[in-house]
Amino acid sequence: MNDEDFLYCRIIGLRLKKMDARKRKRVRAQIMSLLEESEGELDDDDDSMSSPNVDIADSSVFDHSVLDVAGKFGDR
Repeated sequence: MNDEDFLYCRIIGLRLKKMDARKRKRVRAQIMSLLEESEGELDDDDDSMSSPNVDIADSSVFDHSVLDVAGKFGDR
């Protein structure tokens, strides 16, 4: 854990400390649920990255309109 993560955890802890007990319990449960959900997504991402069927360079994924700078700035 780096200093930034530690500081973030401390800030969350201080905010939880200011809450009443019932709300604190509910927020802790929500935080744990989000963490568990995100860990599942990370596992899914790891699986998809190792799949040989994934084409990272698929041009249909990108919005090429932001890459067309010649039309906007070529006249200057």
